[in-house]
Amino acid sequence: MHPRSEFLQRLRSAIGLPYRWGADGPTAYDCSGLMCACLGVEDTTAQGLYAEHRDHEVPRVRRPGQLVFYGRDTKHITHVMASLLCWDHGYWILVGARGGNQDTQTVHDAARVSALVDVVVHQRYRYHEVVAVIDPWGD
Repeated sequence: MHPRSEFLQRLRSAIGLPYRWGADGPTAYDCSGLMCACLGVEDTTAQGLYAEHRDHEVPRVRRPGQLVFYGRDTKHITHVMASLLCWDHGYWILVGARGGNQDTQTVHDAARVSALVDVVVHQRYRYHEVVAVIDPWGD
């Protein structure tokens, strides 16, 4: 199986798990912990993940498995998600761990405050804060 396919499969299997700041799995994740676990790399921050892969930056999301970074600019990255589906009209379906800095402990607690690994439509999720798109495989 291609590494991109494995990455996407791991992301899909994490959907519904609780968000917890600083968690890197396997029962809870924060945004960078999820991406690192699914990529099979050492856990780091969203900023660190961008720094490690910035040589694979692409102009926009064009295919599943690309990492979408959020923040003020590339020196102040605060969040990362991954594309799951893409359309040519600028719509992306993203998956990631998000929770508004909630420190949830159980799936029930996470669902109550919407702090989960979940799926969102890009056009409705912080689109104005996207600062970089990375394709870790560059293929």
